Amino acid sequence: QTHVVNIMAEGESKRKRKKPYYGHKTSKKKNLPELSVGMQGILITTNAIREKMCVSEAYDLLNEFGDVLYGPEFSDEDQSNSGSEKNEGSEDDIEKEIAKEVKVLKGKGKNERRFKTALSGAKNVVFIECDDSVNPSDLVHHILRNVKDTGIQRTRYCMKMIPVTATCYASLNDIKKHAVSVLLPHFHGSDPQPVEFAIHFKSRNNHVLKRDDVIHLIASMVTDEGAYPHVVNLKTPQVTICVEIIKNLCCMSVVKDFYQLKQYNIQTLAEAKINEVTAVSSSSTKISKCDSVVSNADTKVSNEDTVVSNEDTRVSNEDLGVNNEDPSVSNEDTGSQESVLLSQIKETKTIKSDTTDSKQSKLPSDKNDDCETTTCNQSDT
Repeated sequence: QTHVVNIMAEGESKRKRKKPYYGHKTSKKKNLPELSVGMQGILITTNAIREKMCVSEAYDLLNEFGDVLYGPEFSDEDQSNSGSEKNEGSEDDIEKEIAKEVKVLKGKGKNERRFKTALSGAKNVVFIECDDSVNPSDLVHHILRNVKDTGIQRTRYCMKMIPVTATCYASLNDIKKHAVSVLLPHFHGSDPQPVEFAIHFKSRNNHVLKRDDVIHLIASMVTDEGAYPHVVNLKTPQVTICVEIIKNLCCMSVVKDFYQLKQYNIQTLAEAKINEVTAVSSSSTKISKCDSVVSNADTKVSNEDTVVSNEDTRVSNEDLGVNNEDPSVSNEDTGSQESVLLSQIKETKTIKSDTTDSKQSKLPSDKNDDCETTTCNQSDT
């Protein structure tokens, strides 16, 4: 019975056990500030579930180029104070040293840092807020120009970087009010020159504002109904007005080389540079192949020239042989002529000797003949 009771107790205990419930961890995003009116910074797009990695990459990249353009974030006094604190803590415990190092790494407070993270209100979009000492348009343009020149992507999770110089509510009246300060330094100066511009519009989580209404409003403000000689160019504009709508907020900025820099997309820009380099290398290899073909043709022509020259030398040698044979032929000809003359002379001599002999033998008979001829002549008469 006790054994049965124990088995029943164990069964009840097993039934009462429940799997532990692991609730979702409270994200630290709730403690972050949200994008609000009056902020300036940079909108960065990323892939899904990569926002934390994107933020860390953005901090590294922005701090690096921010120090180049605007100087180091921490002054020499802060560095000297941190060094003195390290020297004082060299005799303390390890925990105190670690605490002091963490304090030094933190440096200024979160509210005093050059770049801070804020919730954008859209999925896969990160907003990095900049303080007043930073011009987001110049900073982003400098980063993307470096990527285009070097071909180094420098980021893995950050894709587009859109600067934001003014933030307002997403209504036509509010956009018109805040767009004046954004457009003034680029279009409405004391001596305005004609500028080719375009308008880039993007809306997220908002279905109230219409794209055509916003574009028409900003274009009319740029030209001031024909008062300024600015022209629209949608392919290769000098400057581009970026309008990003996120929920009930509107982010605006004026950027340079927007389409030349692949709409400020770091990955696309780096890939284009790599493709350009590979195309140049392939063309150079083709040129080298053509040069090798030409050199081979030149060598063939030179070989043919050497063959022709060899044939010419052979012909000249044959001519020389003929010339050498000619004097012997001429000697033979002269010898034959002399033999012919000698034979003719001998024949003439024999003929003369024969005539003299015949005359001598016929001398008396000639006299008798003469007499007979005379008598005949007389009888005839």
